[in-house]
Amino acid sequence: MIGAPNTQPSNSCPSNTGTAYVFLSNALTPDQPTGYALEPSTPGGLYGWSMAAAAGTRLFFVGENGRTINGVASAGQVWVYMVN
Repeated sequence: MIGAPNTQPSNSCPSNTGTAYVFLSNALTPDQPTGYALEPSTPGGLYGWSMAAAAGTRLFFVGENGRTINGVASAGQVWVYMVN
């Protein structure tokens, strides 16, 4: 897992949107991990600032500490992803 909070993930997104990269291994091909680039649904606030994984599960957490929530500047939020 790699967080890149100051990246511009695509041409349609402003800079400092952020990207989170997750790499998963496969028992059949351990030397060829599958990579995922995760992006927020809307630009907001340093997505990928922090990241975590829940041990023994396929849950990943991506922090976005600069997001404004209900008028509160830099309130932040956590995005939760589950890999099937």
